[in-house]
Amino acid sequence: MGTTFAIAWRNVWRNFRRSLITVLSVGMGIIALLFLWAFNDGSYNNAIDNFRLRYIGSLQIHQADFFRRPKLETHIAEPAAVTDAVAAIGVDAWTTRLTSFALVAGDETSTGMIFVGVDPAREGTVSLLDDNIVSGRFLAPADEYAAILGARAARKLSVEVGGEIVLLSNDRRGAMTADRFTVVGLVTTGDPAVDEMSVFVPLAAAQTMLAMEGRVTDVVAQVPERELNSKVAAIRDRLADQDVEVLRWFDISSLVMDAQTLDRAFAWVFMGIVVAIVISGIANTVLVSMMQRTREFGVLLALGTRRAAVGAMIALETVILGFVGTAFGTVSGLLLVKWTNVVGIDMRNMVPDENALDDMLAEFAMDPIVYPVVNTDHLVITIVMMLVASLLSSVYPVWRSMRVEPVEAIRHV
Repeated sequence: MGTTFAIAWRNVWRNFRRSLITVLSVGMGIIALLFLWAFNDGSYNNAIDNFRLRYIGSLQIHQADFFRRPKLETHIAEPAAVTDAVAAIGVDAWTTRLTSFALVAGDETSTGMIFVGVDPAREGTVSLLDDNIVSGRFLAPADEYAAILGARAARKLSVEVGGEIVLLSNDRRGAMTADRFTVVGLVTTGDPAVDEMSVFVPLAAAQTMLAMEGRVTDVVAQVPERELNSKVAAIRDRLADQDVEVLRWFDISSLVMDAQTLDRAFAWVFMGIVVAIVISGIANTVLVSMMQRTREFGVLLALGTRRAAVGAMIALETVILGFVGTAFGTVSGLLLVKWTNVVGIDMRNMVPDENALDDMLAEFAMDPIVYPVVNTDHLVITIVMMLVASLLSSVYPVWRSMRVEPVEAIRHV
């Protein structure tokens, strides 16, 4: 086996130019795949973090069936039991909310909106509402009848910071209720549900207005994405005796997840194309080498070399080319990803209309600057696929080399 490998290694570098072209083609394929995966993974992480931090959180806990049919009657009567269960598994970033619907009236017009009571002291642990204030300020614990509006909703109502709005809704018993609130801030998150259709008031004021003292409809928490499923399972176990539902962010809204699934499908298609190119490139190199070395194979067979040994030599040549190309591409690809992870990739430099791009990215909760990251699973998949491609590319050349007839091969010119 050692002799066969030595001959294969010598044959690979006998025609250095051809081998170099093959190694570079394999390496460029690896670089392209690693960068594509890293760019996609960086985009996914960016979108998921932004989507969760806009407002929705990593997970939400409601009374059973509230998410499908939201109404005040389906509320969490003892929120302390739920928040204690969340805190007991090591989650400190949580808050409570009271969600309903209201007719919101400004000076000139009115519209139906999502009416949310938030805890000013804890909301910042699960969302970036307070960081996304574009005018005025966020709610303070001492506020009573203060409100935050989405910036687009404020324009729709012709209301500015310092103006007043009237909220008309139905309380827990179905009775009509109304209150006047002063707008203290405007928020822009990029989420249409927040920017165009939401009004936020202090939790205590919402509870008083809706006859929901001591009651909430949502417990929202933030956890690292890698721990999400385990934390959800732990919470469900602790609240198994209560009639509640624990939903992950993508159970609530699948927009980002669906976009990522589609994007991953395109990535697999791209990988298939690159692998096919690599297979054809290596196979072409080896086949050309075989044609030039037909007499050599004939002499080897005439001297008693087994056909299996000749086939093994050809297979080793393709594996060597694939391995060297994969090693080169992996190192170069990782260095490229590391560099772009530091400097970032500003997608606004790639399109003529930055505003249109910003609107599209906002819809999918993405920042315009992407920082590629290496996912270990994708790295392993890429390397294995390239090595497998190298092996597959040797099948036909090996088959042909083992069918060579010594007499005809020796006469070959």
